[in-house]
Amino acid sequence: MRISRVALFVVEIALVGIVTAVAVQALSSRAGGTETSTDLTAADLARLQISVAPVASAAGLISADEARVIGARSWQIEPSKPDVFLKLVTDEGTIGTEHSLQQTPAWIVRYSGLSVPGPKTAVTFHFRYVFIDAATGEELFSRWTP
Repeated sequence: MRISRVALFVVEIALVGIVTAVAVQALSSRAGGTETSTDLTAADLARLQISVAPVASAAGLISADEARVIGARSWQIEPSKPDVFLKLVTDEGTIGTEHSLQQTPAWIVRYSGLSVPGPKTAVTFHFRYVFIDAATGEELFSRWTP
């Protein structure tokens, strides 16, 4: 039985695609889960008034998937696929939490595309950010923003 060159070429392309997908997934893995492919935007940082830096290693930290579950639990919703970012977070003093955030490794779970009216205000909130201590899994605070 003779296999045509076209058939071999198609099989080769399929194998290259599979190998590439596996390699990309392996490279993007972080402590059992993956960070979202996009990053926090300048608008996110302006809304939150925080500064962030990259985390050198996710070893010993909770995974992105665990952060998603914790974020969903705090909001009492089914776990969805919000954007998640593992960052060293420094509070610029405007969030007003009992936690001092100075280069604290934290997962930032961002829910977007929301339309939630604010209590007793005319503001509609479109984003919710949940900050989770990446070492302990403790929810540090959350913040709604327009």
